[in-house]
Amino acid sequence: MYNIDLLKGQGIPIKHRRGGMWLVLLTFVVPVVLAGLFYWFYLNDSIEQASIAIKLADRQKKIDDLAPAVEYKKLMESKCDTIRACLKDVAGQMHTNECWSDVLKTVVENVPASMFVSKIDVRLNNVSKSEADKKDPTKMVTVQYMVRTLRMSLVGNPQKVGIDAVRAFVASLDSSEKLSQSLEDVRIISQQEQQQQETAGKMRYDIDCVFKAQKI
Repeated sequence: MYNIDLLKGQGIPIKHRRGGMWLVLLTFVVPVVLAGLFYWFYLNDSIEQASIAIKLADRQKKIDDLAPAVEYKKLMESKCDTIRACLKDVAGQMHTNECWSDVLKTVVENVPASMFVSKIDVRLNNVSKSEADKKDPTKMVTVQYMVRTLRMSLVGNPQKVGIDAVRAFVASLDSSEKLSQSLEDVRIISQQEQQQQETAGKMRYDIDCVFKAQKI
């Protein structure tokens, strides 16, 4: 069949293929959709990153605001540690040094009426003892202890007061509520007749009050 085109192509309609149109549409639409998806992911990530950055900046600001308080806290903790160390040293000294005022008061209160204290001397001796280590009981360690001895001399007329009165005095110290918990032993170590002019004819009794050893 022959087509006679007297209008030189202007009167014959162009044939269109439906498949070609879909191909053209897909070629245009798919890149647009993909570009939209990529843009949405990019925008979503950007928003999320911006939100995280804001949160980080806010937390950093809070950290910076709290920094002086943290430094002050560290300073106070350091001072507290120093004070605790000082208190520990003071407590150790108080534990090591007996309250001699209570001891002397008890001595004065119990001295027989016809006797007087002519001399008082305090002696401190360090003693080493082997003990099991608290952390490792199978291991022995050397521990330093301090032993305190109060030596006093009582003088009296043997015709008015004798050794029995001195023994009663020793027993009163040993049973004293103030001293019994800290005393290890109270004993008469010597007795001697006095030869000095001011105490001639009198007897002197030397007494030791040995206190319980305390760890240094």
